[in-house]
Amino acid sequence: MVLTTDHQDLQQKSQESQGKGFNSPQLGGSQPVQPDSRNPGRPDILHAGRAWHAGATRQFPAEPFFTKAGIAHNSVSEAIDSLEHLSKTRDPRMTEAAHQEQVNKQAEKAARQIEAKRDAVFNEFFMGAEKAEEHILERLGLSEEGRYATEIRNRLMGMKEGDRQIAIQEALMGKDVAVLAAVLHAPPFLSGMSNEQKFHLRERYMQLNAAPAYKMLKEMRESASRVHDAYRTASDYISKTFTANKHEPQTKKAQEASTRFNDVLANL
Repeated sequence: MVLTTDHQDLQQKSQESQGKGFNSPQLGGSQPVQPDSRNPGRPDILHAGRAWHAGATRQFPAEPFFTKAGIAHNSVSEAIDSLEHLSKTRDPRMTEAAHQEQVNKQAEKAARQIEAKRDAVFNEFFMGAEKAEEHILERLGLSEEGRYATEIRNRLMGMKEGDRQIAIQEALMGKDVAVLAAVLHAPPFLSGMSNEQKFHLRERYMQLNAAPAYKMLKEMRESASRVHDAYRTASDYISKTFTANKHEPQTKKAQEASTRFNDVLANL
């Protein structure tokens, strides 16, 4: 099968896997970022995702995927917690401008680290979900097409659209993996099915014949999506909340005054 390669596709998988049939309409669209009820200025995903991953870990205790994803999500959430605490805790010996400058530097450092790790972290969990899907399909006999795949496709393409859909539906309900694999491993012009229809066909077969594993797969996709969103949201939040709040004019004036003072002392 062709592996999906980006976050948008995985979000679509996570959302579309709620579909009930191989011909279901496409679902999609990212969920709006909600504010944290404890801190209205902070996106809720940074806090809510921690509870979500804790629940997933309890639900699937034997699967280390969720423990690792929870740690990744918690680490970025805790980084924001620490940064907010630093921002609110000023050394009384420092001016507000100096304190803000210190916070800005730490925020920029945190943002760089989050950005540097974001894609690698997402790819790790995305690939974990993809491998889980591959294992399910292999166990169900859908990981590759069979010996008579070409003949099956020729027969299907010779049918009228309605008859072809009925034949595929019968194969789905009758667990005819030879027919299903022939369809799933062919491009649309050879199978008579769009990529979206094939996606729903594959999802529906896993749901019907490997329900527990499919349930965990959906949660793995959701987990990877939540981790990626947490990193992206944290980076945006730092930029808007901390690094954009600089005192550069005041800092520049202070540096110029210090330079002039040093010049005067040098000429005494």
